[in-house]
This record gives sequence, C-alpha cells and structure tokens, in this order.
Amino acid sequence: GGSGGSSLGLKDADLAEGAGAGAGAGAMATSLVPHRGAVPPTARQLTVAEEKDRKKKKRRLHGGGYDIPRDEKGRLTLGVRRLQNNGPAPEGEPGVFANPDLVPACGIDVILVLDESGSVRDFASQVRNAATAFLGALADTGSQVAVVEFSSEARIPSTIDDYTPVTSGTGGTIESIFEPYLENNYRPGGWTNWDDAMDEAESINTDKGLAPLVVFVTDGDPTAYNRDYSGEDNGVTTGATSGSAADQALWRAMEEANAVKAQGSHILVVGVGAGLNNTDSQQRLRDISGDDEYTGSGTLDLSTVDVLRVLEFNDLAEKLREVA
Repeated sequence: GGSGGSSLGLKDADLAEGAGAGAGAGAMATSLVPHRGAVPPTARQLTVAEEKDRKKKKRRLHGGGYDIPRDEKGRLTLGVRRLQNNGPAPEGEPGVFANPDLVPACGIDVILVLDESGSVRDFASQVRNAATAFLGALADTGSQVAVVEFSSEARIPSTIDDYTPVTSGTGGTIESIFEPYLENNYRPGGWTNWDDAMDEAESINTDKGLAPLVVFVTDGDPTAYNRDYSGEDNGVTTGATSGSAADQALWRAMEEANAVKAQGSHILVVGVGAGLNNTDSQQRLRDISGDDEYTGSGTLDLSTVDVLRVLEFNDLAEKLREVA
C-alpha cells in the first residue's frame, strides 16, 4: 500500500479486506493468523505450523542452503552496507547487501513479484495489463517466469507453481496460464508484507533454481511482517504503520531481500503510484534493492538499476515492457 509524508501511510488500512473502524491513524499493529493458498492436487498442502516452521528454519540456518551468515535469531550479520552515506544504521536495522549486477542474456528465469495489497485495488486492471505487457516482451525468447503475489501474506499461485516458459499465440502460456491467473486470481486486498514476498522469492530460488532477475512491483510501504524469529509465534503482524512495528516491517523485508541478493539474484524494485512520491518511501525502496534509481531520463541499464519509479499506474505497462 501507498503512503505519503514522512511516516508510513494508511492506504492499506483504509482498503484492507475486513479492516475495521479502528484502522485509522494511531491504530495498533494487529495479528493475523496465516493461511496457505491452494496448491496443486498432486502436492500435499503444508499445515500452517509446518510452513512457518520451514520458513523459520530456513531463516535461522543459511538462506535455504546458501552460505548467508546469520545470528542465533536468524538475522543476517555480515557483508552489509548503509545506503546513501546517511549515517549509522539504527540499532537493529540489518543494513543492505549490494545488489548483484544482472548479466544480459536472451532467455532467463525471472521471478515476478506483484503487490496485491488493498491500495492497489483501484488499479488492478493496470497491474494486470502491465504484467501481460511484461510477459509479452519476454515471449518466445526462452525466458521462464515464476510469480509471487503478496498482500498481508505472500503466495505462489497454484497454477504457476514453478518457472513457466513464456510463449505467445493461441495456446501459448500467456493465453492459457498467465492471463487466466491475472484475470481470475489476482484480487487486491489486505496489507503489504514485503517480508513474506521476499521470503517466497528466496524459496523459489532455493527450490526451483536461481532467477537472475527478481522484478518486485509495489505501490507503497511495508505494513506487515512475519513473526518467524526464534521464540516467536509464527503469525503475521499487520497494521505496522508506525513506530517499532513499522521498523520491523521494513527491517525484516531488508533481511529477506539481502538473502535473495546473496543467492545471486538482481532485484529490480518497481515503485508505482503517487503514494511513493516522498523521500522516506523512496528510501525504503532503495533499502530492499540499492542506490541506483531510474526515474525516466537517460538510458535504462537493467544490469545495474535497482529502483524504477513510475508515477502513474497508467504508465506501468510501458515501463515493464521496457524492462523486459
């Protein structure tokens, strides 16, 4: 969800499915019991406890098999740097791993991460069109795409549960797989859990193979996070719009983004909408990617750019087509 000014906004709270009257300024962070999305009938669905235990062990150990140094609570510890030379990081902030450069290639695996929070609801058709434009530009190049959607929690769609070749035309995967998903299953509502979204991207890299590129589309600040540190209850905190809860929503997302980058993926964060037109929100985009920001002037060098800002949702399709 989007925000404005120097503090985290409440667009998600206003639009979240089932949000009550208390979701206004000063609302306390609330707890949400996680659920698992649908999985293919051939796979056994993990229980909530099993899935959260899997994530906790992965966070506590080595990023799903990669040598990512962590402390006893699972927090990343080494190899971090502070962005923009803006002074020491606040106590508890994890810092930022350098974003690996993307090696240009024709035909690569891509993880497309789509914000499905409540503040996107009025712009869902533009996001669908943009995703289709992105896929169309990749079609028939040998590229494969995996998808993560996120609101209060992140999900891997059951119909796109692996890297899927992107093909055009009648019977191609854009028509038969991706467009039906976007039309029938992409339904914005809820809060904004960057933490869980990055965690799912990390899991795809671990379980399905490394994606050289992760395209992370969001319209605003993180307002939810997973309680999956050692000693926590494996739930999800929502309404994290101020104070220490807001810090946790960002910092835990930074940790997961660090893990994705440590695996070798280049993260391109695409920030879209007026809710990001403020200094603090733009810094948060850089906190999960890097300093190299493209705002529309000059040449877009996908191999090094970390943040692509798109002011209007109506321009998102053109920009994602350019990225591909």
